Amino acid sequence: MKSVKRTKGGPLFTAARRRVKEQTMTFTISS
Repeated sequence: MKSVKRTKGGPLFTAARRRVKEQTMTFTISS
């Protein structure tokens, strides 16, 4: 169960982090 949660959260966390990074860069460019 721990492995499943870790595998499930890994990609989601990476995708969310990447999305935040893209939004931050876009916000900086817009400013």
